Amino acid sequence: MNLKGLSRLSTLPKSKILRIVSVLTLLAFPLLQNFRILVYLHRQQDDGNTKDLRHHLGLRTHNDEVGNEVVDHQCGKDDIPTNIYTVCNGLSNQLAGHAGYIANLIKSGRKVAIPDAFIFNGVQNEKNKDGQTLKNVVASKENSIPLTSIIDAETLLKMIRHHGVDACFIPHDVVILNEQKRMATTCSWLDQLRRSDDEIELHLLSAMKPSISLSGIVELVISNIQDKSSDFSLSEGVCLHHRDGPDWHKHCTLWNGNNCMNAENIAVEDLVKYRMPALYPKKWMYYVGDAIPSTMLVEAMKKQANLELLHRDKDGLASNDQISKIVGNVSDNDKMSVEKYRDIFAAVDFFVCNRVTSFIGNSVSTFSALQTALRRGRNSSWYNSKSIPLLSDFLHVSVIPIVYTYTEESQAMGKVLLKASIISVRQTFGIDIDINVIYYGKEDSIFLNWLDERNVIIHKHEPQWLWMMEEMVSYANKNKSHLYSNLGNYIGTWQRIDIPLFINAEYVLFLDSDTIVRNKFDLSTFGNDITPGIALSKEGQEDMEVPVNAGVALLNVPKLRETYSDFLEFIQDHVENKRDFVLGPSDQGAYLDFYHGYKNPGVRLGYAASTYVRYLDASFNVKPYYKNEETFTKRKIVHFHGLKPHDILKGFMGYKRDEFAIALHPLLSSIFGGNDHHSLCLTLNDFSVSVVEDEDNLDQFCNIGFPSVKKEEMACKSFLQHLSKKEFLYDCEDMMINFGYSIDSSLIRDVTECEKVYLKLHPDVGTAVKDGRIQSDFQHWMDHSKKEGMTPDCCEKGYLKLNPDVRKAVRMGKIQSGFRHWKKKGKKEGRMPGCKEWYTTDDSGIDTSETLKLEKLWMLARGGPMMNGLAN
Repeated sequence: MNLKGLSRLSTLPKSKILRIVSVLTLLAFPLLQNFRILVYLHRQQDDGNTKDLRHHLGLRTHNDEVGNEVVDHQCGKDDIPTNIYTVCNGLSNQLAGHAGYIANLIKSGRKVAIPDAFIFNGVQNEKNKDGQTLKNVVASKENSIPLTSIIDAETLLKMIRHHGVDACFIPHDVVILNEQKRMATTCSWLDQLRRSDDEIELHLLSAMKPSISLSGIVELVISNIQDKSSDFSLSEGVCLHHRDGPDWHKHCTLWNGNNCMNAENIAVEDLVKYRMPALYPKKWMYYVGDAIPSTMLVEAMKKQANLELLHRDKDGLASNDQISKIVGNVSDNDKMSVEKYRDIFAAVDFFVCNRVTSFIGNSVSTFSALQTALRRGRNSSWYNSKSIPLLSDFLHVSVIPIVYTYTEESQAMGKVLLKASIISVRQTFGIDIDINVIYYGKEDSIFLNWLDERNVIIHKHEPQWLWMMEEMVSYANKNKSHLYSNLGNYIGTWQRIDIPLFINAEYVLFLDSDTIVRNKFDLSTFGNDITPGIALSKEGQEDMEVPVNAGVALLNVPKLRETYSDFLEFIQDHVENKRDFVLGPSDQGAYLDFYHGYKNPGVRLGYAASTYVRYLDASFNVKPYYKNEETFTKRKIVHFHGLKPHDILKGFMGYKRDEFAIALHPLLSSIFGGNDHHSLCLTLNDFSVSVVEDEDNLDQFCNIGFPSVKKEEMACKSFLQHLSKKEFLYDCEDMMINFGYSIDSSLIRDVTECEKVYLKLHPDVGTAVKDGRIQSDFQHWMDHSKKEGMTPDCCEKGYLKLNPDVRKAVRMGKIQSGFRHWKKKGKKEGRMPGCKEWYTTDDSGIDTSETLKLEKLWMLARGGPMMNGLAN
């Protein structure tokens, strides 16, 4: 087509012009070296079509000798900086290096000059003088081709210009000459990656699309997979990046045992099986490895994971001759081979993997890290342990999916709180995070539509273990947990055990419905030594870092999938033998008992962290009754554990102690006592911001929370609407006072049976508590009595001290313990019990030794994991 023909483009619709230009470019590219495409657009003064086209494509042009506009991407002589940045090593290091350097140049506002060089064999073989680290490989005439042979130049330039700076490519020969003069092997791409903006880096990586010639190879591979795999669909495939070659083993040795090999020495086919949810099975695998997969591996993958393994070379998906077109003419003496052109082949595999929906990789590999980053963690996992160092330390873009459970049989307030929690996630993350709901029921079409409108992934759940829940509720001690009072609520707490059947991710963060997400987090937030099993935060005791509360739980999904059958058998055994769990009620106790004991038979169960049960930072599970200001400043998730938002409002409205459920009494004084309700107001403010966004949900919340008194319902709504607009410290108690309400005095002090014993033993402490000089008996013990040798052990020692006759009988061996005496005689005689847990604990459930740990005592005395009804 000549210039006259091109001028006729302006008379066609813009959509047709774009299609014609695309076709012409596709046809022209194989004939043009180094992606130096000249697109001629006839300048029309009276028509905006060509100008709009240039704007749509993000092109920069200049006039040639005869006045035609020419699209260009190469830097002019004056645009080339003195200090050209260096990229090095293999494909993934080079892509990440470009992203880091360019992002920093964008941040500085300078024009971006991109070295147009791609190292096609960046394998690091030589050691540095320290004998430990490996030398970087930089571009040379012998080992590189233009970068624009691999990536689409205009797409990357358009993205850079979108961020407000101009950009161009430094010609390949200039880059090579510069590297020859410099004679250096330093390459600070990791430092650049750490210092630059994460989101800009991700935008740049996303804009590194394959060049037209490479795209043709990628499409060829996809097409051939389709021909070889029945019922082909990209969503039914998985890409596996498996590092197991000699150079990788060498790297692992140099890295001093880093987690670069298979987790727990499990075969890779089993590791893959554990990374695919049973209810969303995959059919085929695109295998990327250090060598052609063996027949044994192909058969094992089919047998264990039910996957048809496909490999680019082994299955003839793209020949070396076809791939050589990316490089240009390859002489007969220089055949295209993986050994010489390794990173050309890596580029093919990288962009094919980009097209496949699911990915499994090696967390230490940069190739795998970038695949996970480009997905923002969606449908991504890794077969070796721990976290991804690159995404944990340098590129913080991988988001942990959120999972909730819901049953239509639960109480109405549960749905209201769940809506507020989901809204809080969207307010904090936007659409950059997957929200999953494992949903039991199908009648509530209105709620299902509500979830769908907010891009929530709904997993239809048909639990196969409902009979066990009915059994547990039938024999459960109703005094131990309020959960047993409603079968629907109880089923809802157990739904999380089926998370491994649904979720395609390495890690998820499970949230109870009574949570509000306040601040962003990503994979890096959890550090490199992330739990291989589950991670929970503290429960009622703010000063004790023990993993107990499962209302917010970080879960390693593959480990849950690996142990799923054993876990169900463990639960069933407890049901059939009518045995309670040791470390807590319901599913929380089951998780703690099972994973503390996993691969550790005969272990004495306790609350301290273990191999598969780790501690989750308190910022992920901030309770309204916490007092530490730093905890609230860093809060990411607020968990209304115990008292829900409407319960707190009832407290501010003057409800009396007896109007609250007995299970909540231990928390009332810690929440409403004292004059400083700053932290409590912060949590209510977080809730108000989310609940008021959906006016219907706000109405439902206040109607269900205050069904009897219209005035209270209206005050609830007005209070939350006003509070949601407060952007700074505000005393919400004063706001409620303005509505005519105040806290009832019965909520301010909560003297437990344990405190009564301690105060009777130490009357001077009781006087100090009454005078307000100290908050409680336990505070006194921590500050003074501990040093004086006094004991807070009201359960056994306190009873014996108050009853010398019993103490004498125990010493003489006439009775086993004070607890046994109280159960058989003392209770009838009207003697004060050691603590209220004695009312509900069987003889076999109490440790009567004289060395009870302070941790367990205080959990019992202060409503910890064994306190009635506070779990979940």
